[in-house]
Amino acid sequence: MSNEFVFNWKPVEEESIIKDLHRPVINVELKSQSDEWKVFYPEVDSGAPMSVFNESDCELLGYKLTDGTSFNLRGVLGGSTPSYLHKIEMKIGTEVINSRVAFTEGKNHKQLIGRTDVFDYFRICFRGKLLETSFFKE
Repeated sequence: MSNEFVFNWKPVEEESIIKDLHRPVINVELKSQSDEWKVFYPEVDSGAPMSVFNESDCELLGYKLTDGTSFNLRGVLGGSTPSYLHKIEMKIGTEVINSRVAFTEGKNHKQLIGRTDVFDYFRICFRGKLLETSFFKE
């Protein structure tokens, strides 16, 4: 029997050419260096190879950005951003997984949940007509 965690999509706040546009946002918790759980609201992106958060999120969690493995994160539009990969415990629903999370240098951007580690642990169903995303523990 699998656990199911359902998250309702959130309306897009900025103007869009498409009316009533929603994003598949979920609430996740990341474990801080002091063993506290901090809540975040990233968008689930099945096209993103890894979960990506901001430098300020890394600081909030009490980790030193440059303690992670350095690499350049390449975007869909061809840009590149200096980033650092950290291993961090992530909680989705009541399930805790060990996850590799990229933290980017510099300005804030949309937080993303990507495929690495997360999609290995859950079967994920995007339901556009219902505006919800379901996570099923595999």
